[in-house]
Amino acid sequence: MESNRTDAPLPADMLPSLRDDIVSGALPNGTPLREEAVAARFGVSRTPARMAIHCLIREGVLDRETHHSAVVHTLTRTEVTDLTEMHECLDLIAVRQAAVRRSEADLRRLRADVMAAGRAEAAVDPLAVMRAGGEFRRHTYHATGNRPLCNVEGAFRTRTRRLIALSEAQAVSPAQSFRRLLAAFEARDSEAAESVMADLLKRIRRTRPEHVLPRMDEDIADTLSAPTVPSAPEPSVASEPSPADVLRVVSLLREQIIDGTRAPGERLGTRRVAAELGVSRAVAVDALELLRREGLVTTATARSAARVHVPCLEESDDLLDVVATMTTRAARIAVQRPATEEYRRLHDILTQEKVAWLNNDSALIEHMFAFRRHILAMADNKAFLEADELLNGRLRLQFATIAFEPLVLRGHQLLYGAISARDPALAEKIHRETLGRIDRRGRLLQTDGGPLRPAVSEIPGPPASRG
Repeated sequence: MESNRTDAPLPADMLPSLRDDIVSGALPNGTPLREEAVAARFGVSRTPARMAIHCLIREGVLDRETHHSAVVHTLTRTEVTDLTEMHECLDLIAVRQAAVRRSEADLRRLRADVMAAGRAEAAVDPLAVMRAGGEFRRHTYHATGNRPLCNVEGAFRTRTRRLIALSEAQAVSPAQSFRRLLAAFEARDSEAAESVMADLLKRIRRTRPEHVLPRMDEDIADTLSAPTVPSAPEPSVASEPSPADVLRVVSLLREQIIDGTRAPGERLGTRRVAAELGVSRAVAVDALELLRREGLVTTATARSAARVHVPCLEESDDLLDVVATMTTRAARIAVQRPATEEYRRLHDILTQEKVAWLNNDSALIEHMFAFRRHILAMADNKAFLEADELLNGRLRLQFATIAFEPLVLRGHQLLYGAISARDPALAEKIHRETLGRIDRRGRLLQTDGGPLRPAVSEIPGPPASRG
């Protein structure tokens, strides 16, 4: 049976070791990472070394330098702010859902993480604290069973570990918070879990000016002052897949999955995809990996090929929860930024959305996606935009199979009302009381005994400029 693997698996310690070196600072900002050096370190050929570097580039901790080398990415203040803002909404979803969905197996893993974090704090071992905290966070997300949420967490996991590593563990004392979270999970108390996480996030944010930013400035200064070492000529090897070809195949397969040309459960072997689309197998491998990260295809194994993902109703609710939370968090941030022209554009998009709804126009879906995307852009947060890219294909697939339009339209109307009033607290409340509560979503679809048919005249005008 065909699989999507073209090479032997990576050595078990290869990626974890490289990640730890980057996260801990053993490989500082700007450090080159070349295939031949990685291959020599782990006693492997250049092919698995290339795969490891490619994986770390996708994780956002390496920047591509040449076809066969990369450098450790320099984390900026803006990226720290973006990641912090994203965690402040998604981590709250994670603990709230983990509290009610966790299994006994989840609790066993979390208890082990809490014990490891406590031992590491007692031994004053920052690296061990970071590892235990990373595992506690990963296992908390896993306990939610929320596939879209876990996809986003996985995409940002290594960057998050770098951010956490810059903090002073003793200043935050995460082990104590982990114990309190574990107690809330054991009691299935979602409100207590959310309260504990909110308190931990506040303490992390307070430590940022004192601990994180000064260390970042030192790292950046070291990077700028380090002498530039000319790269050695690279031996000629087979060329890597063209990024343009990979993105073209991703776009085509995504469209076919969404419109049903590729049916749910259909096998997507790399040889078959490569032959059908006239590309190399390496291009097909990379394209299917990107679609896996988007949640549109399943993970391939050594014995079986990837398949088109089969969505379910519970996953649809989870996806809406994540998207609604990100959008309302972005709206809260955008409300505090005086960008009158951006508000006018959002007003125009919502008007087009409502007109398309009233006229049963097929352009309705595109207007809805444009509305959400514009709010994310107004927040000026690249982490939100990157996460949205991961969720976008799955969300389009859900819209193609389930009639979410009335719900989303009503949510957009309420959200725009909060934005036009420049009321960030109201934007948060809309999520909490409506879109963020699965059990209340159905109520949004009805108005006074009839289906939702909002009139264009109901839309308030954009907020006036504030000098």
